[in-house]
Amino acid sequence: MREQLAGLLHDVSHTAFSHLIDYVLELAGEDYHEQRYEAVLAHPEIQAALARYHFRYQDFLDLDQYSLLEQPLPDLAADRIDYTLRDLRQLGMLSAGDVAWFLDGLRVHEGRIVVSSAEHACWFSQQYAYLTEHYFAGAQSQSANRFLRGLIRSYYEAGQLTLDDFHQNDAHLLARLHALSGQPVTDQYAAWMQPQPPSQPIPMKPRRVDPEILLKERVVRLSTLQ
Repeated sequence: MREQLAGLLHDVSHTAFSHLIDYVLELAGEDYHEQRYEAVLAHPEIQAALARYHFRYQDFLDLDQYSLLEQPLPDLAADRIDYTLRDLRQLGMLSAGDVAWFLDGLRVHEGRIVVSSAEHACWFSQQYAYLTEHYFAGAQSQSANRFLRGLIRSYYEAGQLTLDDFHQNDAHLLARLHALSGQPVTDQYAAWMQPQPPSQPIPMKPRRVDPEILLKERVVRLSTLQ
């Protein structure tokens, strides 16, 4: 149960539009949500919810102790698997059968998530690469992030938007931008998307997985088999 709770809590400090705040503040590590994690976790409502199950918020400050949830790239981890399968399923790129097949191939070995075959490892590596290259760092995402970064930064530097606006949800931030500009953000984006001069892509944290495969009692990485 403790690791399941860690999974529910570990991204609770993300702000509106996820990593957009990192691009506005030019945080190369994309770690603004990690900087405020303890402050969010210490909120009285979260403390009260945890106390009902005899936990303290301090039990979840060091996420490195939850080895199934978090592992450094290029390893598999529950968080990485979750958003890859969930996002691609939502995008219509994966079926329920695809997800079930992959989950059936997962194993836990020495406190880490590994897969049972090279086929599973190769499949997930391809799905992860597709998601990161075509969506996280894809042309549409890059354009939207460049537009919103520029729009928000102008209001932020003028003191008309604050970090607290980011601490709300997406709808709140969009409403604030609408109120400040007098136009729906979608209309402003459509106008901005008219022929644009070449622009430097927003630097993004590199992401690549190289799953570990459990072959009998031996663990090998996918890259060593290719």
